[in-house]
Amino acid sequence: MTIRSMRSVRGRVGVTVMSLLLIATTLAIAPVGAQSDSSSDAGVAGTFFIQDQNFNRYLEERATGNVGTSSAAVSEWNVVRVENGYLIQSIDTGYYLDADAENNNVDVSPDATDDVLWDLIDNGDGTYRINNVSRDRAVDADLRGDFNVDTSRRVRPDTAWALIPADPADDDSDFVGAVFVATNDLENNELASFGRLPDGRLVHVGNFATGGAGSTEFDGGEGLDPLISADSIVVTEDEGHVLVVNAGSDSITVFAINDDFTLTRVSVVDSGGVGPNSIAVDGDLVFVTNIDRDGLALGVAGTTRGEPNDEGNVVGFSLAAD
Repeated sequence: MTIRSMRSVRGRVGVTVMSLLLIATTLAIAPVGAQSDSSSDAGVAGTFFIQDQNFNRYLEERATGNVGTSSAAVSEWNVVRVENGYLIQSIDTGYYLDADAENNNVDVSPDATDDVLWDLIDNGDGTYRINNVSRDRAVDADLRGDFNVDTSRRVRPDTAWALIPADPADDDSDFVGAVFVATNDLENNELASFGRLPDGRLVHVGNFATGGAGSTEFDGGEGLDPLISADSIVVTEDEGHVLVVNAGSDSITVFAINDDFTLTRVSVVDSGGVGPNSIAVDGDLVFVTNIDRDGLALGVAGTTRGEPNDEGNVVGFSLAAD
C-alpha cells in the first residue's frame, strides 16, 4: 500500500503527543498480592520473566552491568536449583543475578560467587521473595531515579515477584495485539514491534528500519516526547498497515503488518513539508501535519532548522492498493 499526495493546507499547527500505539484489547496489569512469611523450598526451575507485583515492572539486565526494571518483558532469566539455593542466570549474557555488598544494589556477575546464591520464599499467593542467601536481603523494586533494583531486609510489596514462564512466542496465535514504538533515531529511524500476550506481557518481535531519520530539533521537544506530537504512529482502520513519521528526513513510512506482527516496509513518501509530527487516517485518506522551519536560526541559512514559523501545513494523501 502506498500513499499519494493530494494537497497542502497551510496554517498554524498545534502540537502535543505520545509516540506509542496500542492495538486490540487493553493492557492487563497483574494485581498486587498479599505477603506471607511462608519460607519453603519453592521447587522452581525454568526460564522466566520476573515481574514486580507492586509496580508491575519486569526485572531487566542492563548493558551497564546493573539490574533495573522495565515496563516491558525484555530480559529472560533461567532459574536453576543448586545445593542450598538457586542461581538466577541471564539468558542474554549468561551472567548471574548478584547482590552487591557495597551499596545494596543488584547487579550481574560472570562468576558463581556466594553473592549470586538466592532463596525463593513462597509468599503463598503465586509470588516469591527473592532473598540473597549470604546477605539475607531481598530483591527490592525501587521506583526512584532510573528504576535500579536494590535489596532490602524488610518484607513489603516491593519485594514480591511473580515468576512468569518465558514461553517461546514462535506461535503467533498467542498474540492478541501489538504495540509499536518509534526509536526516533537521528540517523536511522526504526519502528519497534512488540507482540502482546493474553496476560499483558510484551514480546519484542523486532525493529524495522523506516528508511528515514528522526529528529529532536522541535522547539520544546525533549525527554520522552521529542516530537511534541499527537499520533506520530497510526494504524489503518483494517489494522493491515502502520504509518510512522520521519521527522528528521521529512517523510512518512508505510509498513504492512504481517500475521506474526513483523513489519514489511511498503513505501516512503515525502511529507509535503518540513518536520512531520502527526498522522491521521480516515478510510483511504491520510493527513499529515508538518512544522515548517525557516532554517535561519543563528543567522546562517541551511545550518539548522531554526524556530518553528507560523505556517505549519497539513498535507492530504490517499492510500493506494499498490
